[in-house]
Amino acid sequence: PPWILYAHEWGHMVGLADYRDMEQQYVPDEEYEKYLANPMGSYEVMDNQGGPFRTFTSWVRWINGWLDDDRVTCVLAEDINDEFYEIKFLNEIGGKPKSVVVKLSESEAIVIEARRWDEKFDVPIVNNGDGLIVYTVDTSKGHLEGGLRLVSPRDISQYLEEPNTFPDFRMLDAIFVPGESVEI
Repeated sequence: PPWILYAHEWGHMVGLADYRDMEQQYVPDEEYEKYLANPMGSYEVMDNQGGPFRTFTSWVRWINGWLDDDRVTCVLAEDINDEFYEIKFLNEIGGKPKSVVVKLSESEAIVIEARRWDEKFDVPIVNNGDGLIVYTVDTSKGHLEGGLRLVSPRDISQYLEEPNTFPDFRMLDAIFVPGESVEI
């Protein structure tokens, strides 16, 4: 629907970066890989507004002041041993916290957030839309430099067919379900 295009462009008007990687965006067709050109795929409106998920990540919400500090659990990578962190679904009204941010360095972090397919905004999907997503953040990268990148417990280069998405009818396979993990 047209509103999602307006939401993406409105994001630029209020100063939000585009999280696509422009260097990968216009390579020859035989070299194009969606996971490189759109490293957040359809999990962030400011990367690909044509995908099934029509929301802003917790990172974008937090750094713009739309998500209060008490809704984000921040930890240093070196302080994590066997801890468990509870997070609520990102689009759930109320509920704390919404995500865990693991600081790796002065410019890099890992973000973990829980997603649930939302019938009010998201388009119907045939694949699983409920679970965790994990992505890296590199704040040294700016507009169109791919500063946010999904991490997957599976091969991120293998796409899932998704008939209701646009423009290429596929999405990145990035939802974590119970029992899955990744090492960064």
